[in-house]
Amino acid sequence: MKYLIRGAPEPVTAPVPQPDLSDQVKRGAFLAHMASCADCHTPQERGRVKPGELAGGLLFQSPKETVMAADITPDASGIVYDDEDLFLKAIRTGKVKARALSPIMPWYFYGQMTDEDVKAIFAYLRTLKPVKHTVGNTEPLTACKLCGLKHGGG
Repeated sequence: MKYLIRGAPEPVTAPVPQPDLSDQVKRGAFLAHMASCADCHTPQERGRVKPGELAGGLLFQSPKETVMAADITPDASGIVYDDEDLFLKAIRTGKVKARALSPIMPWYFYGQMTDEDVKAIFAYLRTLKPVKHTVGNTEPLTACKLCGLKHGGG
C-alpha cells in the first residue's frame, strides 16, 4: 500500500510554470520526460532505479515474448549508430532498418508526434552522458556488472 500512496499525484496548489522550449534540446528533454522514456529505458528493480539512466535493460515479459528495453544513450552500446532520419523512421514505422521493434515499445503512439518533436527528442538523447550498457534481445540472460540485473549482453 505504501508504494501506491507514494505514487499518488499531489494536488496542484500553484500555477505550473511553462516549460523552457527555447531550443531543440530543451524541447526534446521536456518531451522525453512527458513521454516517460526513462520509465522503460532506465534499469530498475522493484521500482528502484539502478545505475544507467536511459541505458536500457529493463525486462518486459508478455505472453508472446520477453524483451529488454534498449540503451538509448549515445554510447556505442546504445543508439550511437542511429542518425536522425533512422530514428524518425523507427518511431514512425516500428522498424530499425529490417528489424521490427517489439510492440511492447509503443512506437505507434510516439509516431503520431510531429517530425519536429521526434527530432527534438533525438537531439536531446544525443546530449546524454554515454553509458556503456550492452543490452541484447537475442543473447542469453546473464548478470550485468553495471545494473546488477540479468539481461542479454549483461
